Amino acid sequence: LILSSLLYVDIFYCYESNLINAPLPCYSKNTFCLLIIDVSALVMSVLLPILFMIIFGVMTVLNIRRSKRRVRPVPVFIIGNNAIQYKIPLIGKQYTHHNTIQKKKTDGQLFKMLSIQVILLTLFTLPLILEKIYSICIRPQKSPIETAIDTIIYNIALLLNYLTNGMPFYIYTLFGE
Repeated sequence: LILSSLLYVDIFYCYESNLINAPLPCYSKNTFCLLIIDVSALVMSVLLPILFMIIFGVMTVLNIRRSKRRVRPVPVFIIGNNAIQYKIPLIGKQYTHHNTIQKKKTDGQLFKMLSIQVILLTLFTLPLILEKIYSICIRPQKSPIETAIDTIIYNIALLLNYLTNGMPFYIYTLFGE
């Protein structure tokens, strides 16, 4: 909570409402604030999520592989009458071969889902990254047509960025078993 408050402290100074010719109702009031807001939005809402998703996704897949090596179920065959039962472990080629194939299949699915999610997140946020870089480097005086085109491009890039919020559901549904 404190970290989030510190990261967004610039909002109180930099934003102003009801600006004319601004792409959003609440927008930055000067160029320096626009630069700070664009860079912080680029880092916090685009680059950090992609980086964290890659790091924690790879760590999760590696941890699942490691935990599967530590814990292995042992199938047993129970013989005897109701009073005395003996558990004899069944260790054979077929069980270990089937188990290895199942592990590889599950690991492959997890890696495929992680890769697809990172690739789609990157593709859907790339237009917003490019638009932010463009808005940082653009000249301040533009014609009304250029402003309208910039607003349309910004809104499309923002819409694509919003699509990433619902994307994990479809990835897990389509690629999970």
